[in-house]
Amino acid sequence: MTQGFAAVATAHGAQVMGGNLSQAQGPAVIAVTVGGPLAGKRRWHRADAMAGHGIYLTGPLGDAALGYLDDDAEARQVRHQWRPHLREAAVLADWGGVGGAMDVSDGLAIDAHRMAAAAGIALHLDSACIPTSAHYRARRSDLQVALTGGEDYVLLFTAADRPPIGTRVGICRPGAGVYLDDVPLAPAGWDHFDS
Repeated sequence: MTQGFAAVATAHGAQVMGGNLSQAQGPAVIAVTVGGPLAGKRRWHRADAMAGHGIYLTGPLGDAALGYLDDDAEARQVRHQWRPHLREAAVLADWGGVGGAMDVSDGLAIDAHRMAAAAGIALHLDSACIPTSAHYRARRSDLQVALTGGEDYVLLFTAADRPPIGTRVGICRPGAGVYLDDVPLAPAGWDHFDS
């Protein structure tokens, strides 16, 4: 694990400065705090999505969850090819046209609901545009895992104009909630506060 942290930090010019150890009953818990200067002219917030904005993703969904669900070496290897989308974030920060933004850490379905609620709008997604990898498509014929699996850490963002990177997956409209092909999409995914 420490080798993985060091490799990712080195690749992005960061340093691992310290840590904390504690003992607990149950599974291991790893918490990471990252700090640094703001890139671009302003901070991004999910509440800044607006009706009329296109909705975009910076990468495919579902491979991380398949690494847990499919118990084989290939699925685990693909899962561990994850990387932070810092290069994409830097391009978007330089461009300056991002509206609302957040990462997809708990599943697109639930994270899109979080963005919609924060911004007071409806997110309308197109299932034909949701990006998945060839690995995912070889193992699944539907989007269920891609929509709800989580831990992909791609960026979900909105923009009024066409951005230099990203796959357009829908549009923001007046209203509330999230829709997939005009059908309400349940906020399924990981909820940290659900008992």
